[in-house]
Amino acid sequence: MNQIVSLSTALCLPAPDIEALIQGRTIAALPKKFIRPEQQFTLYPANSSTVPLSVERYYRSNFIKTAQNSFTELTSQKLLLQPKQMSLFADKEQLQLPLLAGQTVLIKAWARCEFCQIIENSESLAALSSLTIWTREALEEILTQRNNIFLAYLRVYYLPKAIEVPVKENSQFVALPQPVAISEIKPVLSDRTFALRKHQLKTLQPPQYPELEELQNALAQLSHTNLSAKQLEEDIKILLASPLAGFVGREKGDDWRSDRFYFLRDFPMFSTEQYG
Repeated sequence: MNQIVSLSTALCLPAPDIEALIQGRTIAALPKKFIRPEQQFTLYPANSSTVPLSVERYYRSNFIKTAQNSFTELTSQKLLLQPKQMSLFADKEQLQLPLLAGQTVLIKAWARCEFCQIIENSESLAALSSLTIWTREALEEILTQRNNIFLAYLRVYYLPKAIEVPVKENSQFVALPQPVAISEIKPVLSDRTFALRKHQLKTLQPPQYPELEELQNALAQLSHTNLSAKQLEEDIKILLASPLAGFVGREKGDDWRSDRFYFLRDFPMFSTEQYG
């Protein structure tokens, strides 16, 4: 994308779904309506009212903690604590009550719809769940409520700088207060990784290396604050995208930090004990 392009709309998705897209844990989204391929938009994080079940029932077990944190972070963006005030009693402190702030949320990424699939029966939901962040129960609930599921394949890119926008009603698309310039300089996934994920999702191929994906999920929760964990997560993304990695197996330790992974090729970075 050499020319300057601006976007003026945002697709509303539950905050955890956007976090999963930004982390590269999924390329899929569940819009309420069909999205035209090649359509582009920023990604607007919506609150838990957009999820038809509890977090524990809607998201798969390895994603629940991230989902809870995403909703909590979204709420904290909208609240301020009132300033502390003097008390007449030396040993007592006035309670800081939350006050509504400017009612804004942060938009960190934009996406282009590469494909939008319509699912009208439950036959493939178990396989689809294994490749995404949602439980089979969640997919069945959406299918029951809407009579079909729109599964959008999104190519996601980071915005040059996160933007702050006013809170909007949770419709599928919302207008931005002003156009946002975008570029393809910082994709979440490489071209090759995205193409493989897209093929895997279309054909419903089971995860080839579930052990590595489990480790990546654990590292994704640390990558915001731990640079070593972030680098290892990036290395795993590369390996998962390469059929030449030659993954052989995993020897479990007390937890994922002490696990050992074995490959036909030598990858010395896979000494996970140093990542705490």
